[in-house]
Amino acid sequence: MKRVMIILGMVALAGTFNTQKAGAQIADKTAVAKLLRESESDSLRRIERMAALEFHKLLNAYRTENGQQPVQWNETLWLTSRNHNIWMDAHGTLSHHQKEKTKHFSGVGPGERYAYASGGNAEQSWSGENALYNYSAYGKTEAQIAKHIAEASFKQWKNSPGHNANMLGSGHKLHGTAFLIAKDRVWGTDLFARCYTCPEPSEIDKNLPIARNTKPDDVPGVNVFKSQVQEQKATASAKNTEIKTPKPVKINVQKSSMSLTQSAYSGIYGGLKRNKALETAAEKHALYLLNAKKVSSVQQKNSGYFYGETPLKRVMKASGGLFFFSGGKKNLKESIAVIELDTENYSEQLAMQEMKKSLGEQTDGAKMAGVSVQMRKKKNQLKIVAVGLHF
Repeated sequence: MKRVMIILGMVALAGTFNTQKAGAQIADKTAVAKLLRESESDSLRRIERMAALEFHKLLNAYRTENGQQPVQWNETLWLTSRNHNIWMDAHGTLSHHQKEKTKHFSGVGPGERYAYASGGNAEQSWSGENALYNYSAYGKTEAQIAKHIAEASFKQWKNSPGHNANMLGSGHKLHGTAFLIAKDRVWGTDLFARCYTCPEPSEIDKNLPIARNTKPDDVPGVNVFKSQVQEQKATASAKNTEIKTPKPVKINVQKSSMSLTQSAYSGIYGGLKRNKALETAAEKHALYLLNAKKVSSVQQKNSGYFYGETPLKRVMKASGGLFFFSGGKKNLKESIAVIELDTENYSEQLAMQEMKKSLGEQTDGAKMAGVSVQMRKKKNQLKIVAVGLHF
């Protein structure tokens, strides 16, 4: 069984950026000053840096609200996070672990990547890492785009229990987050470290509300580089960076579910014959997962949506036992995709892209298929569950 769970943002990256280089490259701490200089003339790099520091401000405010000490900004942790974003983008992989001898490799785990960015020896001991991708890069000015990336990413990690616990970890002292805008996606990595003899707060932290013990509204915008690029500059160059914000989509859950199901048949299982029993079994399991906390091919009997414990048992029940004689018993395969996103960020194209990554695999040699897509809207949150069966 193949399954995927992805938390998504907006597919809305369009427009022209003022960039000097085709792609970002990994680096160690000796290149920090150079990277900051590049940000002054490269719109993408500038937005990424602004978003990182805006996120740092949001994080410290959140930690303080929850009784935790603020964390200090650390350029080496920022660079470590940036390097990992470059690797994830190059390989299209959301992961905490890199593969050796691959392009842009800087270390298998966070500790090794931190040592790489430190120039060989990690300055402190890393204590936590979060990673994500979303589609949050849109707005009319650089400042708006950066703020939206920071806020969307903060919300994404906050809404995930494990990532949220990491952001509020009591052992963290240093922090560096980075974002990478690549085509239609934004990659993000958030890295924390311990320190026993901590360095003095940087100029960045001195300008943030928590470090100054003042309210966020009392503090001007975050400084982006040591040269302190101001928001006026971002506004002045907006003609090079304007990204159109899509209008919110009104969602009819029933119609959208039916439309996605039909799109899945034509776009994923186009060459296979539709099978009613497989379709019914897929629908029953999609409804079960829509109301379940855990993504699994196995159903629990104590659920009100229980239909059959395993994929085979569900198909046997849906076929009245006739599936036993179909010859597909040994080759039956089930794929699951669970997608969660804000309702304002929904598009059928985006949902289909993510469904294809899971449901479209391992269909070679199959003759029959059944698929069902079910959706649930709760306030401004949308959950989409797609289940495909084929043999």
